[in-house]
Amino acid sequence: TDPTVTGGLKFRMMTLSFSPTACFSSVAATDEYVEINDRDPTIKSIYYNLTIYTPPTLMGAPASDAIVTVTADADLADGYLELSYGTEKVNMFRDWVWGEGTTSYQLSEPISVGEVCTGTGTYPDFSCTRGLSAVHNNTRSGRHTAHHRIPRKTLYDITSKSATGSFPLSFKVFNTNSAKLSPIKLNYALMGCKLQTLTVADGQIFGAPLYRPSYNHFSFPGDSPPAAAAATLWVSAYIQNHKLHVADSLGAAPQSVRVLNVDSGDPYSVTLDTARDPLREEKLAQKRWPHLGALKLFAGDRWQEIDFVFHDDFSQYDSSKPFVASVNIPLSIMVQFSRERKVHFTIEVPPGDGVVIVHSAVIAYPTTEA
Repeated sequence: TDPTVTGGLKFRMMTLSFSPTACFSSVAATDEYVEINDRDPTIKSIYYNLTIYTPPTLMGAPASDAIVTVTADADLADGYLELSYGTEKVNMFRDWVWGEGTTSYQLSEPISVGEVCTGTGTYPDFSCTRGLSAVHNNTRSGRHTAHHRIPRKTLYDITSKSATGSFPLSFKVFNTNSAKLSPIKLNYALMGCKLQTLTVADGQIFGAPLYRPSYNHFSFPGDSPPAAAAATLWVSAYIQNHKLHVADSLGAAPQSVRVLNVDSGDPYSVTLDTARDPLREEKLAQKRWPHLGALKLFAGDRWQEIDFVFHDDFSQYDSSKPFVASVNIPLSIMVQFSRERKVHFTIEVPPGDGVVIVHSAVIAYPTTEA
């Protein structure tokens, strides 16, 4: 309000709402980290290159701009990514706002979750002290997601150069020692596309809390023509207390404090009996889910397992709002749907103590019919 005073403004959160119309979606994933070569101190950046194969332009010319989604597992508080494609170069994660400070969790008894070790060799030169508190860095978790829009003309110019269709991407990671870029997704609309939507107005499983655990079947209405390529399914769902079962972005042995979280977000150690989740043993015994916020997707009435949705870390998003996740439906499954010209799926909800509400589902795919 005072025109003589200058300052800065930072947006900590923005929400974008849209109806997805992409008919093509490709995902590149890896479990490997790329690291800076310590033997050459002059190298200060990391390179990561990949090629995403796209539909040939004769079958699927792009009808929209493309969106590249990158999930980076790296310390990017001082770092960023440079994305290159064609003749373009853009920065990603450069304008992020990071959390500040730490939070100290008090433990009910001394335990190794707050253990601090000093010295080297053997005792007494090397010793560990068990503490009554554990300090957690408030910076967001090690996994971060960013998006970039690629103009339709640029997308067409690059993909049309290949008879089979391909889109090469190159990433350069600055100011961090190691990084894992996974998954990397490319989405855009095609000229010939079948799009179907289910919302709360359609009933079925949408809009009501789902039992945990449970199987929930839903079907897209109307005629579903045969698919010419793989489909993309988007699901919007509110998942209360969605956390990775062991959400640990710290813990570089042996000096750092290691903080574990249950699904409700409370810190605990698996050996700390007084802070035990009453259903912890039952939950840890479940080997069918990567964590209790992930939903398993089946084709039809549970006749073929496809993949998990909401498997990723959504800690950077507003937990009071629904999340949106997408999954690729292979062409082999879409061919099976074409026999009955009906597309339907089953979502399996794992056990847990949080509310799960599926709000909508959208499927899109290129078709063989005009």
